[in-house]
Amino acid sequence: MSSGIKWLREVTSGDLPDVGSKAVILSRLLRGGFSVPEGFVIPASFYRHCIGDDILYPFVDDLPKTFSKPALHTITGCSHAIVKAIQQCMLPNRMKHAVKEAYGKLISVIEPECDRSVIARSSGTLEDLPETSFAGLYDSITAISSEESLLTAVKTCWCSLWSVRAISYRIKNNLMNEQPAMAVIIQRYILCDFSGVIFTVNPITGSNKEMVIDIAEGPVSTVVSGQINPVKLVIDRQTITVKSTNPADNDGITSASGQTCHVSDDEIKTLTQQGLQVERLLGSPQDIEWGCLQNRIYLFQSRSITTFHSPKTIPVVWGHPSTPDLFKNTNVYWSNWNTREVMSYPQAPLSWTYFTETIIPPVNETLFGLSPDSPLHKYSYIVDLVYGRIYWNMNLVLGHPLYSTLFRFMHNLLDENTSRLFQHLTRSGEMVRADIPRTFTGFWLPVFMQCFQIIRHPWFASSKRIEHFFQNAWNRGTEYESIDQQKYSIQELIEIISRFTSEVVRQYFPWLAVAISKLWVSVAVLNWLLKGLPEVSINDLAAGLDGNKTMECALAMYSLSQVPDTILPFFKEENPEKLKKLMDTCIDGREFVTRLTTFLKLFGHRCAEEMNLAVPRWREDPSFILTMIRQYLRMKSSDINPLQHFQIQSEKRQSVIETVEKKFSTHWLDRLLPIRRWLFRNMVRRYQTNLLLRENPKHYAMKLYNGTRRIFLEIGNRYTEQGLIDTPEDIFFLTFHEIKTLSTNSYQDQESLRFKTLSRKTEWETFRSEEPPFVVRSDGLTVDIGDDFDNKAMTLRGTAASSGTVTGIAYLLKKVDQAGEFPPGSILVAPATDPGWTPLFLLAKGLVMEVGGVLSHGAIVAREYGIPAVVGVTGATRRIKTGNRIRINGFDGTVTLLNHPENTELDKIKP
Repeated sequence: MSSGIKWLREVTSGDLPDVGSKAVILSRLLRGGFSVPEGFVIPASFYRHCIGDDILYPFVDDLPKTFSKPALHTITGCSHAIVKAIQQCMLPNRMKHAVKEAYGKLISVIEPECDRSVIARSSGTLEDLPETSFAGLYDSITAISSEESLLTAVKTCWCSLWSVRAISYRIKNNLMNEQPAMAVIIQRYILCDFSGVIFTVNPITGSNKEMVIDIAEGPVSTVVSGQINPVKLVIDRQTITVKSTNPADNDGITSASGQTCHVSDDEIKTLTQQGLQVERLLGSPQDIEWGCLQNRIYLFQSRSITTFHSPKTIPVVWGHPSTPDLFKNTNVYWSNWNTREVMSYPQAPLSWTYFTETIIPPVNETLFGLSPDSPLHKYSYIVDLVYGRIYWNMNLVLGHPLYSTLFRFMHNLLDENTSRLFQHLTRSGEMVRADIPRTFTGFWLPVFMQCFQIIRHPWFASSKRIEHFFQNAWNRGTEYESIDQQKYSIQELIEIISRFTSEVVRQYFPWLAVAISKLWVSVAVLNWLLKGLPEVSINDLAAGLDGNKTMECALAMYSLSQVPDTILPFFKEENPEKLKKLMDTCIDGREFVTRLTTFLKLFGHRCAEEMNLAVPRWREDPSFILTMIRQYLRMKSSDINPLQHFQIQSEKRQSVIETVEKKFSTHWLDRLLPIRRWLFRNMVRRYQTNLLLRENPKHYAMKLYNGTRRIFLEIGNRYTEQGLIDTPEDIFFLTFHEIKTLSTNSYQDQESLRFKTLSRKTEWETFRSEEPPFVVRSDGLTVDIGDDFDNKAMTLRGTAASSGTVTGIAYLLKKVDQAGEFPPGSILVAPATDPGWTPLFLLAKGLVMEVGGVLSHGAIVAREYGIPAVVGVTGATRRIKTGNRIRINGFDGTVTLLNHPENTELDKIKP
């Protein structure tokens, strides 16, 4: 070993090759007077001595030097072999003694009343250099409290030098000819009260007049790893004042545990000043990790920001290749105002390309006559993939000759808040509509043809005829689900998918458009008729309405929970296969399996995130159903039976209708000419019928998605057998075009294909852990949505969606896969809800939803089931914490916080 242990304070820039840039910078900070936890460095020479060529040589030469032909299985195999060899290597006694001795000295200087554990942090010799950062690729091991665990941690840090991600990063950056080594920094482990990251320039906008501070409760690792969403402060560098905060208030930093720690103005000022001082010391804009314990601020790491001059890159996949040409000098505004409710999740590549290649073209052609030859065709792909999610391209929507008209017509009904926002953005000139060329042949003639196509829709079809069409679509979907896939070649299966999808879409959307139009007309007329009756809401006319397939699914799922006591203990088993074996042991269990099979036959083609082909349907994986059954079994005997509750709402609806009819019969003119009463009855019938025709088609359409998923899985099985992909599910991380190419045997680079599926799967998982904003600008600047919050009355305002008032404990649920945590009898607070959330409504006293309008899915189902609901409550998921006591008013659209965030009642609602 060429050198011994070095204490951080002793490290100089001349030690860089042996300790890494991270250790050199920490030493400079320590000697510059900043609070850096004391520690020492186990130099890279120790690594080089223990991990010699005899360990690495058999494997490293097999690794590719560039990504021109990435051999993923080679990278993975070499990584596993090297890591195993490092874990099994014997550390020399001289090294063990040096490390243990330094460790003993370090903990001896830690105050007895403080935590005496340490942290081992990787410090690669190629890390944090101007050209390469390796940020987040190497391991840190926390809370080490013994000599043996410390030696194990050192090996773990060494192993991270040869992880698949680290090797891939070196290949990507052409560093395979370098000789990487790993030093390890051992420091006192600081159990922070709160922590975060300081960016001495704004990393989003690139402004060097601002700095950004992220703050969250607990250790800094929870912030940098994205486990929790920090509070983000934007600071003016000149005045050292807070310009903006996200969340907008700064009452405290609250964790998932409900604990709150307050960050004072003085502490924010100190953080700002320290950030500027570090920047001056190191000579460039910095990204600084910090933590605070007992009012003392510690610095854990600092690295240069080399891309501060560039705005944040937005990960976007354009709906059409020509779309970017429209916005060369214009900021694009994307919003998921409606897709956030029905498709709030990231789309796997196959789902996205299936949507854009097989669904959007026939929709445009059938609804608007936009054939691929039409000059307007390329401007009619009005959605893009942003952060892996489907977002509306609002510049394009509002600049399109027909979509803009439809948008203005329906937006208030679906999302009133967003409608107001984009009206403001366009009127102020902040957002510019897409400038589609207005030539006669390229614009006006296609618009005329679009109008002609729209006139041809079956506008005068009766509701029975529309329902009959959708029933036929259900029957055809059932046949599509059950085709004998073994009879067809891969190319034939792809052709079946394309042909069936096109046929269904061309027939489906005109009928759906007619049903929705009829619904809008009935809503408008009923609102006009009820103007003089403030005690009656149109929402009351849909409560307890039979025929909604999504509601029927939820009630049928509840009925499954009505089981004999003999099999109740079986439901403690969470594995579906093991549960079925238990059920097979008795008559009652076998009867339950029969009932479940019947349920799956009717509703098994559905699931949460059902418009993502990569997600298994309930028929494939009934885990969610079993979770909800366990939730229903937790309901108290005093809780109202959901089936009875639904019946009560139905009776209330009938009572409201009778009351209105009586009021329309009191005046002599009404008795003489009962036009109002006749019109009311007629419009109520149309409203209820078309409300179902607006909701149920998705239930039928999911037959298409289920059948398509089954075929793609069959293709995935065949490609797996051919060795093209690793598992059948990997098929969902290829594009539709790539699958077609593979079917013709023209795709030769199998290793590249495997690498694509892995990298796309990793990106998809990354997107799943993120919560992208409601509105995204292409230049990376944030859009201040704001919220209608009365600070004095502690009241948020949204849209009244379902009548009634209720007071209770709020439970914030951001993902439906957390449904098993929801306490029955709480008020559900969610960003949005798709049909997969509906079974939860049976457990909730009320619903608060951040997005949506009166005709959004969550609003319709809440109305039909009869729980008070307020939707379109901007800021709801930020201001309302789990455990808050709140009151929601489904008459005037208000949500009142009855206690402050720190005074939660979480313990009362825990299972």
